[in-house]
Amino acid sequence: MNFDHLSDGEFEEFAYDLLAALEFANLTWRRGSGRGGATADQGRDIEAVLRREDIDRHERLERWFVQCKRHTRGVPPEALEMVR
Repeated sequence: MNFDHLSDGEFEEFAYDLLAALEFANLTWRRGSGRGGATADQGRDIEAVLRREDIDRHERLERWFVQCKRHTRGVPPEALEMVR
């Protein structure tokens, strides 16, 4: 798929809607904190919860943090740095 026709904001909205369609719940926008080079103008992160059921039928909730990025090639390792 080609997403070049979408603005950065439209791409982020698409990601948000996609997560909702995949049954993620409690979706919220998170803004950059300014720490570690993360500033508000670098886009919005999405926080969401996904309900999982184990093989023994035990339900658990997973918390996901999503950073919206568009790359035309592989994602460089430095773009995958974990925030602690």
